[in-house]
Amino acid sequence: MVPGGYEEGLLRWQHERRAGIFGCDGSAVYSNQPVKVASSVVAHVVNSTLKCGYGGDSMSALNSWIFIAVWEKVLEVRDYTKYNWVVKADPDAVFFAHRLVGMLARHADQGGYINNCRYGMHGPIEVFSKEAIDALADDYKESWDGRAPKSCVTKLQFGQWGEDMFMDQC
Repeated sequence: MVPGGYEEGLLRWQHERRAGIFGCDGSAVYSNQPVKVASSVVAHVVNSTLKCGYGGDSMSALNSWIFIAVWEKVLEVRDYTKYNWVVKADPDAVFFAHRLVGMLARHADQGGYINNCRYGMHGPIEVFSKEAIDALADDYKESWDGRAPKSCVTKLQFGQWGEDMFMDQC
């Protein structure tokens, strides 16, 4: 979440109504500041300015490094280990947790992620199995400082990618 903007208000509204990510069995917010979203929700602080350029064939956010920092924090906090699935949702994405539950039942034995578009995964809502995040954690451990997924960073040319394409290929 980008602090000081409209996303804070959106998250507060969602929290009050148990909507969006707050309709899930567990939820967490990540930002570069410890923003208090609700009395029981304070953003986990990531090591990023949350600023990026835009480009690629769709002039989208080239935010792979931002989300490498976010996933580093997710892995550090380890709350994801309590659940079979992990949802990454942008604060302004329309997300109905109760509708996802039915879809997940069809993918119970599937590892990896659920592709949300015929052209490849798109970033507003991403759904990963716990096993996929565990594999990502293993790749972070392989890097010299543990701060980025080694094989994904060293083997992929992701300079013109957003985080969704990075995670799709990683």
